[in-house]
Order: sequence, then structure tokens, then C-alpha cells
Amino acid sequence: MKIKNKALVLLGVLAINPAAWAEEDPIGEISANASVVTAGFLPTLNWNILYPGQSIETIVQADTDNTNGQGTVVPRVPVKVTVRVLAADIELRRRVTDRWGRSGIQVTPLSVGGFLKIGSSASNLHVFEGRQRDVRPERIVFSQNISKGTEISFGGQARFSGSLQHFSGVGNRNVLIFKDGQEPPAHATWNTQTTLGTHIESYLDENGLIDLGPRELIVAFELGQNYDNPQADFQDLIFLLTFEPISD
Repeated sequence: MKIKNKALVLLGVLAINPAAWAEEDPIGEISANASVVTAGFLPTLNWNILYPGQSIETIVQADTDNTNGQGTVVPRVPVKVTVRVLAADIELRRRVTDRWGRSGIQVTPLSVGGFLKIGSSASNLHVFEGRQRDVRPERIVFSQNISKGTEISFGGQARFSGSLQHFSGVGNRNVLIFKDGQEPPAHATWNTQTTLGTHIESYLDENGLIDLGPRELIVAFELGQNYDNPQADFQDLIFLLTFEPISD
């Protein structure tokens, strides 16, 4: 199976434990157009990386059908899980009137908290806090070895008065999980909304489908609306998960 052409994925491949799944070591090729690049500019890199026989389904059991609101992941083998944040973009919009009677929309970016729970009885792990300006997609916010059969669930909270914390694993459809090749939900404007395009543009293919490698999942949160609200865009908090099989 081929990993898609992304810098973050390439970094993840370079960090693979050579002892893990040695019988299925990745192979590939890389090329650059350096011969036609003007001095001072970076060349374009192209690569293909293959993981023979691997798919996300062989590594984890994930609730990617998003129909029962569970939104959990259970490793089928021991894994090292890493989490990156792709977006934390929720804004409070309200109409205000100045002292001259002029009205307008005031936009306030909100801070977002991101959480994981490792094991059904474990406490919440606070892995991220910040606004969109604090997001660094290349930064790993969580990394841990997790045993086979251990349930992983996810949570998020927008910090404003009256907000609710949405957690997966409790029938909550405000938390969705996606794998490679899936179509984003119809009520989420992932392929047209300008602000969201800046968050996950490199994770959609030319047909608007989720475009991930065989060891990756995306977890998307809607923190400001009910999941079936037409304004729900599922960009309020987005995790990118990578699973590296490890030895027992």
C-alpha cells in the first residue's frame, strides 16, 4: 500500500523502528528536479513509499463508520501512538454595537483543550491547549507505547461560557474518526471552506476524499454545534494519529 506524498508522513517513515515488522520493511524511491531549480530555491521532491500488506485495519480496530458515536481506537497489536494537532480553530461570533450606534460582528478566537484517555478506566490526559495560532502540525503533542486491546478515546473542549466537553466512547457523534479513502461528512464543508482548507488541504485527494497513509487516522471534533447542525464543520479540533507496531 502506498503512503501519500506528504512531508509529515515522510518524517514519520524516517522515524520507523527498524525492528518493528522487519518482514514488511517499507521500500520506495525519491527523486528531485534539482537540475532545473534556480539558485536560492528549493527543489521539488517526489517519492513513493510502499508498506507491503499493511493497512490501518491490520494495526488497529477503529470506529471509522461513525454511525454509533463511539469514536474509539483499539490496537490489534502493541503500538507506539503519536498525536499531532492539525487544527484548533473555533471562533465566538457575536453582534456588537458601538457608542455611535454602528453594529458589526465581533470575532474572538477561542482556546481549545485536547484530551486522550488510554484505557476505559483511566483519567483524561491533557495533551493540547491553545488557539489556532498555537498549532504546529509537525509537533508531537503525545507519544506513548500502548498494549494490544487497550481502548483509546478522545476529547475536546472549547473554552467559553456554557461550553461542553465532547468525548468519544460515550455515544457522542461530535467526535469522528477517518481513515484513508473516506468521504468527509456531508454537513462538513471540508472541501470548500477556505479556513479549513488551510488545515487539512494536504490530507484530501483530488476527489475530496481523506488522503492518509496506512498507519494514520484523523480525529475531528465539532465543539460549537450539534453534530447534525448544518454549521458543524468539524475543524474545531483535529488530531492526526500515527500507529507504529512495536515488539511485545
